[in-house]
Amino acid sequence: MSEAKKYGWTGQGLRINLTTGEITKVPTQKDWIGGTALGYKIFWDEVPPKTQAFDEANKIVIAPGPLTGTGAVCSGRTSVTTMYPTTYPIHEIGSAHLGGDLGAKMKYAGYDFIVIEGKAKEPVYVYVNNDDVQIRKANHIWGEGTRRAAALINQETSPTASVTVIGPAGENLLPMSVIINAKSHTGGGIGGVWGSKNLKGLAIDGDQPIHIAADKEEWEKLAAKVAALPDSMGGLDIKRWLFSGAGELIPDKQGRVLIPSDLREFAGLTKDVVVIGLDDKAEIWDKELWDNQQSNMDMEKMLAAMQQLGI
Repeated sequence: MSEAKKYGWTGQGLRINLTTGEITKVPTQKDWIGGTALGYKIFWDEVPPKTQAFDEANKIVIAPGPLTGTGAVCSGRTSVTTMYPTTYPIHEIGSAHLGGDLGAKMKYAGYDFIVIEGKAKEPVYVYVNNDDVQIRKANHIWGEGTRRAAALINQETSPTASVTVIGPAGENLLPMSVIINAKSHTGGGIGGVWGSKNLKGLAIDGDQPIHIAADKEEWEKLAAKVAALPDSMGGLDIKRWLFSGAGELIPDKQGRVLIPSDLREFAGLTKDVVVIGLDDKAEIWDKELWDNQQSNMDMEKMLAAMQQLGI
């Protein structure tokens, strides 16, 4: 990847040809904002008219938007565009929109979109880990349900990978079959398209940053506004949400940060931790405690406070 910051975009996408095994990186077309728009543009340019859902010429375009992975509210959806087998008698283009962590992991791996084309000779799954992209055999996973299939792929790749799979319904080309990401987030009607390509699943992991463009002076004005907001009005939750992606850490020469034992005990730190920025401060949380805090956040109160601030 180029060292130049792309601001929201990573600047590149992946093309994976299951027929030839060819994997290429291509630049992002920024004229088409959002995953669905990008998917439709690719189909307009590349997929022949009258292509049916289960034809080898059909493609799968997986694409989030430029805000995905940044922490922006309501930016976590991912568009999966393809020809739909549920329209009769002519299959038509459509997009499944699913939640989960698929889109964010794609951005962290360094990709704005993934185009899957062709058809594998035997069952496969795709593993993406930053620049390492592999097409792996999935004969031993074919026939498994979605939860077991996802667990097996996580075991073979990475426990932190985002895994999207199909089950036996998709393998058998049922028109209403789904893809499932992170065990429970579904994209309806397109599982059979994955099955027609012998594609059992997609696992993605990555650790690259997503850069956000901002005017420093305007950011400081916003930070001052938020800092002045009383905690009773949801100010602390807003600070955590707004500043959790910003921070500066100075490790020792070996890249380590030592936390005193009394502070570890006070914070309830056990094994896995989360470090978040909080304006000009940082917070270190036990991962389980942080996840519970996030799930219990009063979003209505926080949004009301943000409206009062004009943000």
